[in-house]
Amino acid sequence: MSSFGLTETGFIPKTLEDIKGEFEQDFQGEFGTGVNLEPESVNGQLIGIFSERLAELWEALLDLYASMDPDQATGAAQDAIMAFTGTIRLTAKYSTATVLATGDTGTVLPTGRVFSVPGAGTRFDTLAPATLAAPAAWASSHAYALGDIVSNGGRIFYATAAGTSAGSGGPSGSGTAIVDGTVTWRSLGAGTGVAAVSVQAEQTGPWPAYAWSLTTVETAVAGLNTVTNPLDAVLGANVESDALARVRREVELQSSGLAAADAIRAHVLKVLEEAAVQDRAVAVFLNDEDTTDGDGHPPHSVEVVARGGDDELVRDAVFGAVAGGIQPVGTNSGTVTDSEGGTHTVAFSRPTEVPVYLDIVIATDSTFPADGINLLKATLADWGDANLNMGDDVIQSRLYAPAFTISGITDVTTLAVGLSAWPMLEDNLAMGLRDLAVFDTSRIRVNGV
Repeated sequence: MSSFGLTETGFIPKTLEDIKGEFEQDFQGEFGTGVNLEPESVNGQLIGIFSERLAELWEALLDLYASMDPDQATGAAQDAIMAFTGTIRLTAKYSTATVLATGDTGTVLPTGRVFSVPGAGTRFDTLAPATLAAPAAWASSHAYALGDIVSNGGRIFYATAAGTSAGSGGPSGSGTAIVDGTVTWRSLGAGTGVAAVSVQAEQTGPWPAYAWSLTTVETAVAGLNTVTNPLDAVLGANVESDALARVRREVELQSSGLAAADAIRAHVLKVLEEAAVQDRAVAVFLNDEDTTDGDGHPPHSVEVVARGGDDELVRDAVFGAVAGGIQPVGTNSGTVTDSEGGTHTVAFSRPTEVPVYLDIVIATDSTFPADGINLLKATLADWGDANLNMGDDVIQSRLYAPAFTISGITDVTTLAVGLSAWPMLEDNLAMGLRDLAVFDTSRIRVNGV
């Protein structure tokens, strides 16, 4: 059996030296051992030309062999292999954000207006027209919630901490932490009108725009004064790499042999991924017993708790994942049409998103970067969103580790967590089964620098 080509251990190609050696032996066998095979001779030149061409063919055969191996295929070849098992490479996605624009009431922002993060070169475009409208006027002794927007004294204000307003006066000035009774306000800017505008990064990929950073108006509009984003942008993504796609395909194949709950979760997540849903999370509660369980699930039922995607998309995913005879239950119910035109009632639930607040006091040395505070906030927010799943408690001590990844931080003297800006404690936050802790740089305060 030849030691080259397709062997029991795989495909072994002939190298350029292997091919040249075989040609030289053939020439000597045909023309005698005295034939001139020096590289500069005619024979040597011919052997060199033919050997290079054959070596290219062997390399092409090796590439063809590798393209049929899930562990070696790349690019289009890997896409073709994944398609056999229903795995589709995740496409590139745009970062998105919501911007609050202030200015004159009635000002129209056309589609395609450009805003950017100063110094970062990150540009976002408006996705639809928006018209600035007058918000509610500030009221005394009024209960305000986080995110409420009011006008007062020719300026627009955003509530960064809930509470009850003072008996008179109201917020004023251009501050970022204006105390009004027990409410804390942030000034958005001068004007009488405001609009929430959806924006999208001009390029695909994970372009960040952390809270309150998207503030530069690149394309001016008469009557528009200021823009800013009260929450972090939802990060986009680059096209899924060969390595990540290969791992995800293996996970999806393995999930088909797992317990039913794991397989259902994998299927719903896959549907959300392929629909380019960026903020996604799925939990599954399965009751395969003949009696109602302690969480109130009826016999032989499943509750899928899904974050992200529209209701119809999630219901279709649940219907495609749940076996016959198992009842999908939840707080969000609707109908799904099967391939034969029949309709089925399918329910699922949405998680309760719990905003988490952090208050961190640090000590630093001279190596702490100029943008270290923003970097620390982003690191903590990214860690929380990446490491905490539905139902996971916020363990306060685990947040120290990501904090110390920032150069120049010599000590963390206080790290308090809370469900509101105050009170905050150096303790854990317990989450319910359907709770999802959500982090954002706008809810992280850094002191001590």
